[in-house]
Amino acid sequence: LQNIEVDENNPNYCDVDGVLYNKDMTELLCYPCDHDEYLRQKYGYEKELYRDEVTPEYERDIQTYVVPSTVKKLGEMCFNYANLRVIYLPEGLERIETLAVFKLHERVDQWGTTPSLHSIFSYKAEGIVDPHFTSQEALGEVYYSLPEGLKFIGSDAFSYNQNLQYVYIPASVTEIGHHAFWDCCYKEGSDIKGINVMNVGHSSEQFDALTVGDDWLPEYDHMLFKKPVEVKYSQTRAAMPK
Repeated sequence: LQNIEVDENNPNYCDVDGVLYNKDMTELLCYPCDHDEYLRQKYGYEKELYRDEVTPEYERDIQTYVVPSTVKKLGEMCFNYANLRVIYLPEGLERIETLAVFKLHERVDQWGTTPSLHSIFSYKAEGIVDPHFTSQEALGEVYYSLPEGLKFIGSDAFSYNQNLQYVYIPASVTEIGHHAFWDCCYKEGSDIKGINVMNVGHSSEQFDALTVGDDWLPEYDHMLFKKPVEVKYSQTRAAMPK
């Protein structure tokens, strides 16, 4: 599925450049998993570019998505399996539902895929409807990771995104589902790649009071067992990467 078009007279749904929303655009319902093929045609890229050939321009036009500032909820499975490397979330987003950002990947060849999503940013700006990323300056204040005001992270919401480098969970979050960040890290020699530590804004006492599902943390191979990554409490967000 590359594109979704909704009749403008439909009372329940709308689309923005082929991505499905509810009518008032408070919920993102479906980013088609092959939407990158549509975008390649739209922006004049003649063929699919693979991991070692991706240019900054290609990542901007094809593999970056700005969720409009009206959106309060990422619906179930809305981004799963999409070929995206960067997502910008609006401050004001309240819920990330089950499997919403599950296993984002890029097709490498006929034998397999590789994880694609490497960064999640949040932004403060009103009136952002065009999902095509142009610059961070156009989004107002941009900061690293999940948005302030977020309340709910669903089960398997971010599972199998091993290319993610950093996640910060703001103190506004009250519930995290089971396996929310499952398999978002792996062992390479003695190094832990991907999300090797989980940063949260809550104190340890505040976090203990949350509703948290089983195995919500990334885990890596440790001797004969799986070991969850460390949780760092009372953190502030990291600076934006250069």
